Amino acid sequence: MMNRLIGIPLICSGTFVGSAVAQCNFDADGPCDQPHSSPGCVVTECCDEVCNVDPICCELDWDQICIDIQEEACSGLTCPGAQPCDSPFDQPGCLDQICCRTVCDHDWYCCYIEWDQYCADFSAQICEQVACEIDVPEAADPEAESCDERINDGCNMLEPAYSQISCDQLIVGETTTSVPRDTDWYQFSIAEPARFTFTLESEFPAQALLFGGPCSGPFEVVSLFESILCSSPVQREVDLEPGTWSMVISPGREDISLRQGLQCPLDKLDEGEDPEPVYFGVRYLLSMQCNADPCSGDPDLNADGTVNGVDLTILLAGWGANGGLADIDCSGVVDGADLTRLLADWTG
Repeated sequence: MMNRLIGIPLICSGTFVGSAVAQCNFDADGPCDQPHSSPGCVVTECCDEVCNVDPICCELDWDQICIDIQEEACSGLTCPGAQPCDSPFDQPGCLDQICCRTVCDHDWYCCYIEWDQYCADFSAQICEQVACEIDVPEAADPEAESCDERINDGCNMLEPAYSQISCDQLIVGETTTSVPRDTDWYQFSIAEPARFTFTLESEFPAQALLFGGPCSGPFEVVSLFESILCSSPVQREVDLEPGTWSMVISPGREDISLRQGLQCPLDKLDEGEDPEPVYFGVRYLLSMQCNADPCSGDPDLNADGTVNGVDLTILLAGWGANGGLADIDCSGVVDGADLTRLLADWTG
């Protein structure tokens, strides 16, 4: 569609289009999908897009021509929306334009369909955070696959393939939401019962799943833990029986859906294609430390610095087992002696 006025220089805050750039009226309160006598419309990013096509929409009034343009140009451009970012709503977008756009750049659903509970949870976790880069030690081993390959996607491949991880190894890897979505699968085997400590740190919301069993199932899930934005490494301590175990690193978390936005730096863009917006990095650090003796003698069973009801729950869940994490006195069985030790060191 041709502009109604061509070549009129405008002072503006938008993006240059030829010699004219639109100036959206940031005080506009009219809806973008209805005509009104004042210039501009309330959804700033849609307003900018329309006025870059036809500056009159931001100079005189928001008429039917502006409505026709927004029907073609504003799909998914719903920031700012009408409701707080930390509350779910049945319409897309949220009040804080920067927060709204950051969320939508990684989950299209939030700006196309509705601002649901996932969008609200996502905004609460990232909109007060800043993008970060993890500090990668020189001793870290690079992941076997580069971010534009799919050679360790485990059960997600027709022929399952894994990277290996070993005791006291630190791996720096990358995972992306590029098509196909990248997941990194690591495997290790043990011949005797042992205790392991896994640590995960990432530049993006990441999930780690530790489980045993073949791709055909059934799976024995041992632990699931998550990290976000380099805030601090997340650590889990587990006791494992002899066998083969898998650790899967994937983008997103149980309460956060990452549908886009983790783009491989090696991806080649098609002619005329713009790169996806970047907020998160794509790197993570995964380490596995091994201890052959799962008995520590420490009543702080979840290693959180206190001996309380959580530790008691772990002990009772392991009651009667032959050794393991809850075998505080290393007698080979979880029984009353272990309970006595735990209660004696109770901190509450």
